[in-house]
Amino acid sequence: MDKEKAVEDVINVLKMQEDILQFTHFTNNDAWELGKLMVEEAKRKSLNVALQLRLTNGAILFQHLMDDTNLDNIFWMERKFNTVVRMEMSSLRLFTQLKNNGQTMEDKFLD
Repeated sequence: MDKEKAVEDVINVLKMQEDILQFTHFTNNDAWELGKLMVEEAKRKSLNVALQLRLTNGAILFQHLMDDTNLDNIFWMERKFNTVVRMEMSSLRLFTQLKNNGQTMEDKFLD
């Protein structure tokens, strides 16, 4: 399998995940429970993460910053959210597509 085909396969998998991995409903309480679960898993794995769960309207339902995170992490999460809303796809799929096309985030004014 050539590299270009492999990258196209990854892009297709990411698109499929976006289509499949969606909630039929998502309440504030769901965000709280999911957020707590994610924080506990990060602790279990000794990962210091910044976590934010949002609705598509931008409302932040859950946010947690672990030790060794800082304000830069909040700005990073804001940029990721803005990218997803603007491009209507995951930032990982966008990055992969851009890289495959020889482009960067800056080319899309997302730097």
